[in-house]
Amino acid sequence: MLPDPLMNVAIVVKADIADEDMIVLIIGKRIVNPDTNNPWDYVGVKYPMGLDRHRDFVYFNHMDIYEVVAEAPTLVDPKEEDEA
Repeated sequence: MLPDPLMNVAIVVKADIADEDMIVLIIGKRIVNPDTNNPWDYVGVKYPMGLDRHRDFVYFNHMDIYEVVAEAPTLVDPKEEDEA
């Protein structure tokens, strides 16, 4: 199986969305905007404000991202940690 070309959730990125530079926390991927039925690579919320109302969701595509600000920590299997 090929690796997923899209970023994982919980990553903070800078993106050019609708001609506006935004800092966004990715909360989902491969999503359809229910208001427009348009497919998008990602859905997120403005960072650090977060979600205030339903309309605060930000939909964008991978090509809109120009910088990764922060990546989510990698979860470690407790069994592997005990062996180290």
